[in-house]
Amino acid sequence: MKSLKESLVEMKDLTELMTDVAYSAVFLHDREMANQVSLLYKKINALYLESKKAIEKAKIKKDEKSYINKFILYIKDLATSAAFIADLTLEEQVPEFITHTLQNADKRVIEELIHYSSFFANKTIGELKIRTYTKARIIAIKRNEKWLFDISKDTRLMPKDTIIAIGTAQSERLLKESVRKSSLFK
Repeated sequence: MKSLKESLVEMKDLTELMTDVAYSAVFLHDREMANQVSLLYKKINALYLESKKAIEKAKIKKDEKSYINKFILYIKDLATSAAFIADLTLEEQVPEFITHTLQNADKRVIEELIHYSSFFANKTIGELKIRTYTKARIIAIKRNEKWLFDISKDTRLMPKDTIIAIGTAQSERLLKESVRKSSLFK
């Protein structure tokens, strides 16, 4: 069983990921990504229940227990909102206004295809130091019509992968330039 601290950190991290994937699902109108949000929501619920039990057993002051209970409830509420946003992919289409808004937000969804000749092809995210150089965070990869969501520094980017990242306008520019840089002319 995880410690209460580990559960809270995981809930926070999962909720942030859920939100990013939910916005990406709407932006790309992709039901499979929305389904991933539902799976993450189930994890949040399990962590919420686990945390509630851990709080009751914890030897902490009553007012701290109350605060922590509110904290995890609000995290769960954020996760619920992300799930509702993702469910918008059930609609026939996304209004152009929403797509345009998400595309031009300060924090935006970035979609880019890895070409065979890309400098990124066959390298790991850690090798490329993508987050360090571009400040973009890769949240999903579409490979052979399947979505990968368990992304780490050891995840290898393959030719024909479509990466989905979250970042600013500058992050988008840097990531797209980097992905499009050819390894053929090194």
